[in-house]
Amino acid sequence: MPQRSVFRWKEGRGWLVLASGASTEVRGMALNRLAADGGIACVAVGRDNTAADAILDDFADLGAPSGYVVDLQSEDDETLLSRLGEAGLIVLSSENTPSEARSELVGAAIEGITQAYQNGAVILAEGSAGVVFGLQLYDLDDVAGFNWLEDAIVLPGVELEGVEAFATNALQEYPDRLAVMIGDQSAIAFGGDGQIEAWGLQQITLRLGAAFGQNSEG
Repeated sequence: MPQRSVFRWKEGRGWLVLASGASTEVRGMALNRLAADGGIACVAVGRDNTAADAILDDFADLGAPSGYVVDLQSEDDETLLSRLGEAGLIVLSSENTPSEARSELVGAAIEGITQAYQNGAVILAEGSAGVVFGLQLYDLDDVAGFNWLEDAIVLPGVELEGVEAFATNALQEYPDRLAVMIGDQSAIAFGGDGQIEAWGLQQITLRLGAAFGQNSEG
C-alpha cells in the first residue's frame, strides 16, 4: 500500500481522486491522467442515465474520447465487471447519501472498479461517491467504507451542515483516524507511485486524531 506522510491508500497502478462534487477543472485534470488504451466509464450513482450522459458531454467538451454509461441497476454482475474493469477512467458521481452510494457500489461494481484501478485507471469519485472510499461513512455511525484511503474519513462538501461536527466527534472517539475535508471545486488525488496532489481550488483541510498530532490545511 502506498504511503506518504500520514496517508496510506490502496495499492494499484492508477489514481484515486476524491472530489467535493462536479468540477470541470478537476475533470480536466483527471482526463490528463487517462491511460491511452482506456475508455471513460460513467456511473451516476442513484441517478438516471440522463445525469451520466451530461457528465460524458462535459468530458467531450474537454476533448475526451467517447465514453459509455454503466447502469448499476440494469446490468448483471458479469457485465459490470467487464465494462468497469476495462475502463481507463471511471467517473462516479452521486448526490445520494454516502450509505446509499455504498449500497449501490458494493459487490460487482466495486470489484470492477478495483480491477480497473489496479490496471492503471483513474477513479474520479465526486460528492458522496468519494466518501465511500474512506474507512467510515459520515452519515451513519460505524458504517464502514471501502477503506481505500486507510483510516480516513472523507468529507467532501465541507460546507454541508453537520460535517465539521461529525469530524470532531469521530476523531475524539477514534484518535488514530484522520479526516480529509474537501472544499468546493476541489479534489485530492493519490497516485500509484506515491503522488499526492491537490486539484481545482485546492481547498483541502486535514484533521488528525490525537494519535497523529497537529492539524493542517492545504
